[in-house]
Amino acid sequence: NIRTLCADIRTLKSTDFGGQVDLVISTSALHHLPQPEDLKTVFCTIGQILKNTGGFYIFDFGFLKSQKTKKILVLDLKKKAPPLTVQDYEDSLNACFQIKKVLNSAIESLPKPFMFFKSMFADFFYFLKSPARTQSPDSVKIKILTIWRSLSFENKVEHLLLRLLRRRKTQN
Repeated sequence: NIRTLCADIRTLKSTDFGGQVDLVISTSALHHLPQPEDLKTVFCTIGQILKNTGGFYIFDFGFLKSQKTKKILVLDLKKKAPPLTVQDYEDSLNACFQIKKVLNSAIESLPKPFMFFKSMFADFFYFLKSPARTQSPDSVKIKILTIWRSLSFENKVEHLLLRLLRRRKTQN
């Protein structure tokens, strides 16, 4: 029951796809918006197209003040990626919005309650998400535990560090 749609989320209406949706996911897309005001428009659109029981998960990176940090990140990527990817990444780092601006727009416009996280050590990553809508069935919990037990020590450490990096702030 998944349907894809190529559209500008700033002008999207639920009638464009036949009703409201259960979930909106955005990963590394908001920094492509042309203007900071577009954040509020997108967040309002998310609220309009979501069902009352719907949820959202938004991940992106915010503006880095330090040109030196940007340069380090770009040079690191340059070691592993083709030139086009490196250029896109550098352009993206230069186009990001300040996280404070993103959060203020979210507070004004996203359905509440929602949670806001940003990474603690490299605090240019941020996450916005609605609370869990349901409890996971026991079968899902068992599957997750089985996967966890099968992970290497290194993967477990990486997972736990990523969890540690998120600093939680809840918005009501």
